Amino acid sequence: GPPGGTPIVPPDTLPGPGVDHAVVYEPAGDRLLIYGGYDDPLNESVLSDTWALPLGSPAPWAPLNPGGPPLWGSAVILDPIRREMVVFGGSDGGPTSYTFALDLVANEWFVHPRIVYGPGVVTPSAVHDPGRNRMVVFGGARSDYSNEVWVLTLGALPEWLKLSPTGTPPVPRRLHGAVFDAAGDRMIVFAGFNGAALNDTWALQFSGALGAAWTQIVPVGPAPPGRRD
Repeated sequence: GPPGGTPIVPPDTLPGPGVDHAVVYEPAGDRLLIYGGYDDPLNESVLSDTWALPLGSPAPWAPLNPGGPPLWGSAVILDPIRREMVVFGGSDGGPTSYTFALDLVANEWFVHPRIVYGPGVVTPSAVHDPGRNRMVVFGGARSDYSNEVWVLTLGALPEWLKLSPTGTPPVPRRLHGAVFDAAGDRMIVFAGFNGAALNDTWALQFSGALGAAWTQIVPVGPAPPGRRD
Protein backbone atom coordinates (compact mmCIF):
# COMPACT_ATOMS: atom_id res chain seq x y z
CA GLY A 1 0.00 0.00 0.00
CA PRO A 2 1.03 3.69 -0.05
CA PRO A 3 3.50 4.90 2.60
CA GLY A 4 1.66 5.32 5.88
CA GLY A 5 -1.51 3.80 4.46
CA THR A 6 -3.33 0.51 4.90
CA PRO A 7 -3.10 -2.10 2.11
CA ILE A 8 -6.48 -2.58 0.46
CA VAL A 9 -5.92 -6.29 -0.15
CA PRO A 10 -4.13 -8.71 2.19
CA PRO A 11 -1.27 -10.33 0.23
CA ASP A 12 -2.41 -13.91 0.91
CA THR A 13 -5.79 -13.32 -0.80
CA LEU A 14 -4.48 -11.98 -4.10
CA PRO A 15 -5.18 -13.83 -7.37
CA GLY A 16 -2.09 -15.28 -8.99
CA PRO A 17 -0.36 -13.37 -11.79
CA GLY A 18 -2.02 -13.64 -15.19
CA VAL A 19 -1.83 -12.45 -18.79
CA ASP A 20 -4.64 -12.05 -21.39
CA HIS A 21 -7.34 -12.41 -18.73
CA ALA A 22 -10.80 -10.81 -18.84
CA VAL A 23 -12.06 -8.01 -16.57
CA VAL A 24 -15.68 -6.87 -16.09
CA TYR A 25 -17.59 -4.75 -13.58
CA GLU A 26 -20.74 -6.12 -11.93
CA PRO A 27 -23.03 -3.21 -10.90
CA ALA A 28 -25.37 -5.29 -8.70
CA GLY A 29 -22.51 -6.44 -6.52
CA ASP A 30 -20.40 -3.30 -7.03
CA ARG A 31 -17.40 -5.50 -7.65
CA LEU A 32 -14.67 -6.14 -10.17
CA LEU A 33 -14.47 -9.63 -11.71
CA ILE A 34 -11.44 -11.18 -13.38
CA TYR A 35 -11.44 -14.47 -15.23
CA GLY A 36 -9.02 -16.79 -16.99
CA GLY A 37 -5.80 -15.86 -18.75
CA TYR A 38 -2.53 -17.71 -18.40
CA ASP A 39 0.03 -17.50 -15.63
CA ASP A 40 3.31 -18.21 -17.40
CA PRO A 41 4.21 -16.71 -20.78
CA LEU A 42 6.82 -19.42 -21.25
CA ASN A 43 4.49 -22.43 -21.12
CA GLU A 44 1.09 -20.74 -21.28
CA SER A 45 -0.46 -22.59 -18.34
CA VAL A 46 -4.09 -21.63 -18.96
CA LEU A 47 -6.20 -20.50 -15.99
CA SER A 48 -9.87 -21.22 -15.26
CA ASP A 49 -10.34 -19.26 -12.04
CA THR A 50 -12.63 -16.29 -11.38
CA TRP A 51 -12.04 -13.71 -8.65
CA ALA A 52 -14.14 -10.84 -7.30
CA LEU A 53 -12.98 -7.62 -5.65
CA PRO A 54 -15.71 -5.60 -3.84
CA LEU A 55 -15.27 -1.88 -4.58
CA GLY A 56 -17.56 -0.22 -2.03
CA SER A 57 -15.08 -0.48 0.84
CA PRO A 58 -11.64 -1.98 1.44
CA ALA A 59 -12.07 -5.74 1.08
CA PRO A 60 -10.01 -8.73 -0.03
CA TRP A 61 -10.20 -10.54 -3.34
CA ALA A 62 -12.50 -13.57 -3.12
CA PRO A 63 -12.31 -16.63 -5.40
CA LEU A 64 -15.57 -17.62 -7.10
CA ASN A 65 -16.53 -20.97 -8.65
CA PRO A 66 -13.26 -22.56 -9.84
CA GLY A 67 -14.93 -24.87 -12.36
CA GLY A 68 -14.85 -22.57 -15.36
CA PRO A 69 -13.35 -23.40 -18.76
CA PRO A 70 -9.57 -22.79 -18.93
CA LEU A 71 -9.26 -20.00 -21.52
CA TRP A 72 -7.17 -16.96 -22.33
CA GLY A 73 -8.00 -14.14 -24.73
CA SER A 74 -11.78 -14.53 -24.41
CA ALA A 75 -14.41 -11.87 -25.06
CA VAL A 76 -16.35 -11.32 -21.83
CA ILE A 77 -19.34 -9.14 -20.86
CA LEU A 78 -21.57 -8.77 -17.84
CA ASP A 79 -25.28 -9.40 -18.48
CA PRO A 80 -26.86 -7.31 -15.69
CA ILE A 81 -30.39 -8.58 -16.33
CA ARG A 82 -29.53 -12.21 -15.55
CA ARG A 83 -26.42 -11.43 -13.47
CA GLU A 84 -24.26 -13.61 -15.67
CA MET A 85 -20.69 -13.22 -16.84
CA VAL A 86 -20.85 -14.31 -20.49
CA VAL A 87 -17.65 -15.71 -22.02
CA PHE A 88 -17.08 -16.25 -25.73
CA GLY A 89 -14.10 -17.60 -27.64
CA GLY A 90 -10.51 -17.43 -26.49
CA SER A 91 -7.86 -20.13 -26.62
CA ASP A 92 -7.44 -23.43 -24.81
CA GLY A 93 -4.56 -24.48 -27.05
CA GLY A 94 -6.24 -23.10 -30.16
CA PRO A 95 -9.02 -20.59 -30.90
CA THR A 96 -12.43 -21.72 -29.60
CA SER A 97 -15.96 -20.70 -30.54
CA TYR A 98 -17.92 -21.80 -27.49
CA THR A 99 -20.12 -19.61 -25.31
CA PHE A 100 -20.15 -20.11 -21.53
CA ALA A 101 -21.68 -18.18 -18.65
CA LEU A 102 -21.09 -17.90 -14.93
CA ASP A 103 -24.33 -17.41 -12.98
CA LEU A 104 -23.23 -14.86 -10.38
CA VAL A 105 -26.18 -15.58 -8.08
CA ALA A 106 -25.85 -19.38 -7.96
CA ASN A 107 -22.08 -19.18 -8.58
CA GLU A 108 -22.35 -21.93 -11.21
CA TRP A 109 -20.89 -22.26 -14.71
CA PHE A 110 -22.99 -23.53 -17.58
CA VAL A 111 -22.81 -23.77 -21.35
CA HIS A 112 -24.94 -21.00 -22.74
CA PRO A 113 -25.91 -23.20 -24.70
CA ARG A 114 -22.86 -24.56 -26.51
CA ILE A 115 -23.45 -22.55 -29.68
CA VAL A 116 -20.69 -22.52 -32.28
CA TYR A 117 -20.33 -19.84 -34.94
CA GLY A 118 -17.79 -20.57 -37.65
CA PRO A 119 -14.10 -20.86 -36.81
CA GLY A 120 -12.92 -20.05 -33.32
CA VAL A 121 -11.51 -16.65 -32.45
CA VAL A 122 -9.03 -15.37 -29.88
CA THR A 123 -8.51 -11.86 -28.41
CA PRO A 124 -11.60 -10.19 -29.90
CA SER A 125 -13.43 -7.39 -28.08
CA ALA A 126 -16.98 -7.43 -26.76
CA VAL A 127 -19.51 -4.98 -25.32
CA HIS A 128 -22.94 -5.39 -23.80
CA ASP A 129 -25.65 -3.52 -25.75
CA PRO A 130 -28.35 -3.11 -23.06
CA GLY A 131 -31.00 -1.54 -25.30
CA ARG A 132 -31.06 -4.61 -27.52
CA ASN A 133 -30.10 -7.12 -24.84
CA ARG A 134 -27.15 -8.55 -26.74
CA MET A 135 -23.41 -9.15 -26.73
CA VAL A 136 -21.52 -7.49 -29.61
CA VAL A 137 -18.19 -9.07 -30.61
CA PHE A 138 -15.67 -7.49 -32.97
CA GLY A 139 -12.43 -8.69 -34.54
CA GLY A 140 -9.93 -11.12 -33.07
CA ALA A 141 -7.69 -13.71 -34.70
CA ARG A 142 -8.14 -17.13 -36.27
CA SER A 143 -5.67 -18.21 -38.93
CA ASP A 144 -5.58 -14.48 -39.75
CA TYR A 145 -6.95 -11.25 -38.28
CA SER A 146 -10.68 -10.52 -38.41
CA ASN A 147 -12.89 -7.42 -38.65
CA GLU A 148 -16.21 -9.26 -38.48
CA VAL A 149 -19.01 -8.19 -36.15
CA TRP A 150 -21.19 -10.80 -34.46
CA VAL A 151 -23.97 -10.42 -31.92
CA LEU A 152 -25.31 -12.89 -29.38
CA THR A 153 -28.91 -12.30 -28.36
CA LEU A 154 -29.27 -12.82 -24.60
CA GLY A 155 -32.91 -13.86 -24.31
CA ALA A 156 -34.32 -17.25 -23.39
CA LEU A 157 -33.01 -18.76 -26.66
CA PRO A 158 -29.57 -17.22 -27.31
CA GLU A 159 -28.60 -17.02 -30.97
CA TRP A 160 -25.50 -15.82 -32.84
CA LEU A 161 -26.08 -13.46 -35.76
CA LYS A 162 -23.49 -11.91 -38.07
CA LEU A 163 -23.84 -8.20 -38.76
CA SER A 164 -22.96 -6.61 -42.09
CA PRO A 165 -22.43 -2.96 -41.17
CA THR A 166 -22.48 -0.27 -43.81
CA GLY A 167 -19.56 2.09 -44.27
CA THR A 168 -15.85 1.34 -44.56
CA PRO A 169 -14.85 -1.04 -41.74
CA PRO A 170 -11.67 -0.88 -39.67
CA VAL A 171 -8.79 -3.02 -40.87
CA PRO A 172 -8.82 -6.52 -39.28
CA ARG A 173 -7.23 -6.65 -35.83
CA ARG A 174 -6.93 -8.30 -32.45
CA LEU A 175 -5.89 -7.13 -28.96
CA HIS A 176 -7.85 -3.87 -29.28
CA GLY A 177 -10.01 -2.00 -26.79
CA ALA A 178 -13.77 -1.46 -27.10
CA VAL A 179 -16.44 0.23 -24.98
CA PHE A 180 -20.18 0.83 -25.34
CA ASP A 181 -21.12 4.50 -25.58
CA ALA A 182 -24.66 4.59 -24.15
CA ALA A 183 -25.27 8.27 -24.98
CA GLY A 184 -24.26 7.77 -28.60
CA ASP A 185 -25.73 4.24 -28.93
CA ARG A 186 -22.50 2.94 -30.42
CA MET A 187 -19.42 0.81 -29.83
CA ILE A 188 -16.07 2.64 -29.83
CA VAL A 189 -12.99 0.66 -30.90
CA PHE A 190 -9.42 1.84 -30.36
CA ALA A 191 -6.01 0.51 -31.42
CA GLY A 192 -5.08 -3.19 -31.58
CA PHE A 193 -2.61 -5.29 -33.52
CA ASN A 194 -2.52 -6.68 -37.08
CA GLY A 195 1.19 -7.27 -37.47
CA ALA A 196 1.86 -3.75 -36.21
CA ALA A 197 0.44 -1.76 -33.32
CA LEU A 198 -2.48 0.46 -34.38
CA ASN A 199 -3.74 3.78 -32.98
CA ASP A 200 -6.92 4.46 -34.97
CA THR A 201 -10.39 5.01 -33.47
CA TRP A 202 -13.70 3.78 -34.90
CA ALA A 203 -17.39 3.96 -34.05
CA LEU A 204 -19.93 1.26 -34.85
CA GLN A 205 -23.25 3.12 -34.77
CA PHE A 206 -26.22 0.89 -33.97
CA SER A 207 -29.62 1.42 -35.55
CA GLY A 208 -32.77 -0.68 -35.36
CA ALA A 209 -32.64 -4.28 -34.19
CA LEU A 210 -29.69 -5.45 -36.27
CA GLY A 211 -28.46 -2.50 -38.35
CA ALA A 212 -25.06 -0.87 -37.84
CA ALA A 213 -22.68 1.51 -39.62
CA TRP A 214 -18.93 2.07 -39.29
CA THR A 215 -17.35 5.54 -39.23
CA GLN A 216 -13.81 6.50 -38.34
CA ILE A 217 -13.30 9.00 -35.52
CA VAL A 218 -10.45 11.44 -36.14
CA PRO A 219 -9.82 13.32 -32.89
CA VAL A 220 -8.32 16.80 -32.82
CA GLY A 221 -4.61 16.89 -32.10
CA PRO A 222 -2.04 14.09 -31.94
CA ALA A 223 -3.16 10.51 -31.28
CA PRO A 224 -1.64 8.21 -28.66
CA PRO A 225 1.09 5.91 -29.98
CA GLY A 226 -0.02 2.56 -31.42
CA ARG A 227 -0.65 -0.12 -28.84
CA ARG A 228 -2.09 -3.54 -28.24
CA ASP A 229 -4.14 -4.75 -25.30
